[in-house]
Amino acid sequence: MTQTGAVLGTLYYMSPEQCSGEELDARADVYSLGAMFYEMLTGNPPFRANNLAGLISKHLHEQPPPYPQSFEISPALESVCMRALAKDRNQRQPDAIAFGSDLQKALKAPVIRRPASSTSRHSPLKWIAAAAGVFVALVLIAGVVIGINYVVSRMKASRDTAVQIQNQNSTPPPEVVPTSNVDLKGTWAGTYGPLGSATKLVINNQNGNSFDGELQQGTIRVAFKGTYDPASRTLTMSQTKVLSGESWDLGEDAGKVSDDGRKISGTGKDPLGESLGITYQWSFTKTAAGSRK
Repeated sequence: MTQTGAVLGTLYYMSPEQCSGEELDARADVYSLGAMFYEMLTGNPPFRANNLAGLISKHLHEQPPPYPQSFEISPALESVCMRALAKDRNQRQPDAIAFGSDLQKALKAPVIRRPASSTSRHSPLKWIAAAAGVFVALVLIAGVVIGINYVVSRMKASRDTAVQIQNQNSTPPPEVVPTSNVDLKGTWAGTYGPLGSATKLVINNQNGNSFDGELQQGTIRVAFKGTYDPASRTLTMSQTKVLSGESWDLGEDAGKVSDDGRKISGTGKDPLGESLGITYQWSFTKTAAGSRK
């Protein structure tokens, strides 16, 4: 269950209406497919930014950069992709099937080649055609996959209900014995934030179930304090101060430690994301150098 009106999605591929929390339909999926296809052809998503607000602003207001001329992408193929990335959903293809059909037609259109003297022997035309062909196939089966997933989810829900009824008459599970405290002190490496950026989590001190340290993401260093519950293997962290680097919205995190004590993962939120109903996933693994002997 999710909060009504919450903004959900992968930020690099979110449609403008997703970014603004509007009601969604198949044309939002077309935008996401267009963004994926743009990245397949160019090697980069249509928009990049250093923070959540900047990325959302670009989806809402900016046009994607044009394709590099050296890639020799046909005007027909570019037109189909840019139509899918239109800010106004009414200007996009109505659904994924229509988008796939347009791509098929564009692939059959002639490619306007540049003069031989200016064409590199490493021209990407061959791999562009191959990538586009594979993508069209994936788009055309998207509707079938969605239908299958729906049926499977309904079957799973029925099965889970039956299992729940059966378990009500079975012997209750044994009481879980609280696990001993885990040594959290050290360096943890992983990904963190709305964009999944590479980050280090350095826990400098641990006193019983309390600990503190800092997040290190590029030039940014943020101090935090946290608590750990050994019975449930869960922890919470609250960011307290930006120590160095760019501006940063102080947030809160909640996660769980793996059974072997080597990994922690969970979700985080900050004031801006919370106002939009957005949380993000994070995960860290304890490095060998950061382990205590």
